[in-house]
Amino acid sequence: MKLFTCYHSNDSHINIASRGLLLCLFILVVVTFEGCSLLEHAAKNQGEQEIKWTKQWFRKKYHWQSHPRFSGDINVKSSTEIWFGNKVLRLSCDSSYLPIFTEGIVYPQLFIGWISKQERAQYKTNLWYLQSDDSFHIGNFEELHYLQKTAKVRRFRFLNYWPNKMNPTVYFLELTNKKATRKTNLSEFLAGARLTYVASAWMMF
Repeated sequence: MKLFTCYHSNDSHINIASRGLLLCLFILVVVTFEGCSLLEHAAKNQGEQEIKWTKQWFRKKYHWQSHPRFSGDINVKSSTEIWFGNKVLRLSCDSSYLPIFTEGIVYPQLFIGWISKQERAQYKTNLWYLQSDDSFHIGNFEELHYLQKTAKVRRFRFLNYWPNKMNPTVYFLELTNKKATRKTNLSEFLAGARLTYVASAWMMF
């Protein structure tokens, strides 16, 4: 009788332990699922928020500009490295957008100036020049289709990591081709496009 009771007690403990383990696994699955849902929701909210900020930026801070194409030597080393004179542009973008850079519509001097790193050494009182370099990095390049209201204008966004800064800065570009129509494809648009806006917007956190 004692042996039977002892065996029954151990079996109960095993059942309790199994149920406890299953409960823990269930809680873990629920927490993981909820965590993923929250992350997806947060990412969605962040994307929606940035779209809102972008629309506000162009509505309140946009002003028409006119920048000529780069007139110096352009040396295309690869799809990720292009030299403009003594400045280098390192980028990551879809191949369809490469003409923006290889044709000199956008070039690093727009962002880091024209003088060389050695020449900047004399500007010791200018902290911006001391922090600058002879290269500029463009990443996460994308077209902002939700801002396009006419076939003559296309707007873009990219991220840049400045030296000694952990977080990237958001930049905006606008290209205008006055002869473009709804039937004008991207390649044709870029062939006759001019840079009509460039701005450093905000730092991402």
